[in-house]
Amino acid sequence: DICVGGEVPLFANLGDCNVANLIYQWYTLNNGTVDTIPGATGSTYTTTLDTTTTFFVNLIQTTSSCLSYSEITITVHDDPTVSLAISDEDTIICDGGQFTLTATAYYDTILGAATYTWYRNGIMIENATGNVLTESPLTVDGDVTEYTYEVIVTLEASGCQSIVTDSS
Repeated sequence: DICVGGEVPLFANLGDCNVANLIYQWYTLNNGTVDTIPGATGSTYTTTLDTTTTFFVNLIQTTSSCLSYSEITITVHDDPTVSLAISDEDTIICDGGQFTLTATAYYDTILGAATYTWYRNGIMIENATGNVLTESPLTVDGDVTEYTYEVIVTLEASGCQSIVTDSS
């Protein structure tokens, strides 16, 4: 399970790794059509995917003509999305006042745990990795100062990162 554009390393693992004279060929199976992957003739194959795809590999031992076959389906999910809510819906506060931003992420939990990366005015906030951020911003030189906050959600599965869909 990965997200759109995620990288997938595939490995053909033969029980006896010392067998010589092996020929590998990787294929895809889409809508009942088998397609040879040109140049995919090693024990590993790495690709990026945008749609759910079934792969299979044929392995031939040339001196005995023994054939082995295996397949796997890689399921591609939508990237996570995220929205922000501010604690008191008042986006104007006094110098040193406090507010809380809460990020709500939407994703398929099979893709793993979410990590949140927070940004203030486009600069990453160190050690802010949870879905809640509490801030007490200060003015710069006593002038009215505007801060923009954004959050990106990253999941454990390959390619699973939200775009900034909301900012406060």
